[in-house]
Amino acid sequence: MTSFILPFDLVEDDAGDSPELRNRIREMVLARLESLDLGQTSRQLSPQEMQKIISELPRIGESQLKALGHEDSVCPICFTSLLALLVEEETAQAMDSPAHPIEELGVTRLSQPWQCGHIFCRRDISRWIHEGHDSCPTCRRRLIKQEDESPESSTAEPEHGDAYDQDIFRILQTIPGGIGSLGDPDSFIGDPLSFFQGPPLYNPPRSEQDEDRSEFLGMYS
Repeated sequence: MTSFILPFDLVEDDAGDSPELRNRIREMVLARLESLDLGQTSRQLSPQEMQKIISELPRIGESQLKALGHEDSVCPICFTSLLALLVEEETAQAMDSPAHPIEELGVTRLSQPWQCGHIFCRRDISRWIHEGHDSCPTCRRRLIKQEDESPESSTAEPEHGDAYDQDIFRILQTIPGGIGSLGDPDSFIGDPLSFFQGPPLYNPPRSEQDEDRSEFLGMYS
């Protein structure tokens, strides 16, 4: 499986839990996805449909991520490591007053038979659904079952490896200047592939991630 590695400065900010950077990435990606969604033949979800879709979203744990081949993947909206999102959820559950509602934390998947199987952080996909979008933000597969859809065509295979990476890469390609341009809000121009260039790349060893996770959770045990 091909895994995307964020530039060192972005990883460092993420490791330091930078809500500002995460929000900037989220807002930029969502804005671009919104503009792409305008050209699709879609409709607004009703409040009842929104609630039903969100209520059916499963909570995905670390063992399930491994089984799906996504332990090293990121949310395709905020580009936060899925494992880091699980740590955030566990930490919040151990706190008396978490910064965000527990139901918005963690990792989920569009897992219904007619859905695509893409994985997101709960906060971002919930926001997308609450805004009324009726399709997956990355592949535009419908979130609600179509009446004229046959069982054969509505069965989604889990996303693995390169197929998932291609969806993320496609998102990056639509963002002028790539996420690397976030250092300067006025520099959203240039080659999208510049995201993969520039500062040295850093991908923490798995043992280091596990140590950080244990230390982080130990603060609240």
